[in-house]
Amino acid sequence: MYTVEPTSYFIPSINERQPPTEVQVNSVMLAESIVKDYCIGIYECNMTDKMPGIFFIPGEWTRKNIQSYTDPAGKTFQVILDDAKQKQKNWYMALVQSADVLWARSGGNPKTISDDSRLAAESLQLKDKPWMQDFITVSLINCKSCGELVNPTYPVCKHCHAILDAKKAKELDIQFAVVK
Repeated sequence: MYTVEPTSYFIPSINERQPPTEVQVNSVMLAESIVKDYCIGIYECNMTDKMPGIFFIPGEWTRKNIQSYTDPAGKTFQVILDDAKQKQKNWYMALVQSADVLWARSGGNPKTISDDSRLAAESLQLKDKPWMQDFITVSLINCKSCGELVNPTYPVCKHCHAILDAKKAKELDIQFAVVK
């Protein structure tokens, strides 16, 4: 939950002796602009029935009393929330369908599938997709030698070439030239 307050900006005057003109923007217009500007650039979002589950509610609310909100059309907060969840599910399905098409067109190239599509499939619990098989979430760790972020499944640091996992390096027969 975010709070959006009214704001203003100034337009400089053509005449140097005149003060700048202040243009005020109310918080409802600003909140609506934030939602639209965010959604308009998102892949597969159509701003009607497929979009991330974000919305705004005008007024001053807390997490506790927002449950009592009813909009001018008579929709309760719960109905608005359920609608947003459905729009997000539709958007996720569109991302998954798009990923299926990209997977087929690319001959199974995992680089064609976006992380958004993978996260959508994961959220919808669609683990049977062939392009989900290559999806492994890796948390990076700091190299003990140089401090750079590295993948913990790799036995050698790509930055300083320090051996991070000697056992795995030996298994993979990784050898380094010795400089004398």
